[in-house]
Amino acid sequence: MINSLHKYLPLQFRPAFYFLLFIPLLVCHPFQSQGKSDSLSLAFKNARNEIDRIHAATLIAQRLMPAQMDSAKALLTLAEPLSTMQNGLPRADYLNTWGIYHWYSRDYIQAKAFFRQTLGMPHTEQLMPKIAQAANNLGTLSSMLGKSDSARVYLEKALEIDTRRGYVDGMMKTKYDLGALALRMDQYELALRHLKEVIDY
Repeated sequence: MINSLHKYLPLQFRPAFYFLLFIPLLVCHPFQSQGKSDSLSLAFKNARNEIDRIHAATLIAQRLMPAQMDSAKALLTLAEPLSTMQNGLPRADYLNTWGIYHWYSRDYIQAKAFFRQTLGMPHTEQLMPKIAQAANNLGTLSSMLGKSDSARVYLEKALEIDTRRGYVDGMMKTKYDLGALALRMDQYELALRHLKEVIDY
């Protein structure tokens, strides 16, 4: 099988092809908050109001997963009032964090439902990073579940948002996930292009 795959790759891709042999199944993880735990804990303690405090709790919950799922759930339960907010950054983080919680709990239907709620929020400049995060997570999850067409649509949306924002870390995360998707679909040349960009970064 390896010889037949090698034969159909253009010459310029053949050396890089062997890179794929080391990643037969790329591991895909949800896109999570990158805030430092110490600064988030400080934000929780010094919050000016209840909304700020429970918003910080959702971000701490993201950082606790997957190692401390029970603690993450307790913080999300504390932050439940954010679910009734009309819109805004705290609600987007709340929805995305519940989505990540259900992802790690392998309740993928619930995870996708929360990410879709974020995707349906107003596409304001403030919320676009959270919408990109939700789109990436929906795309990655769809890819894992074999929904290739949906996965590509969501991942391309995430890539478009982060490209427009100039957020390179987000772009590379999505490029990695697009590479994983292409590999699952036996599109080896496309997989190599995406993954080479990630490696070069």
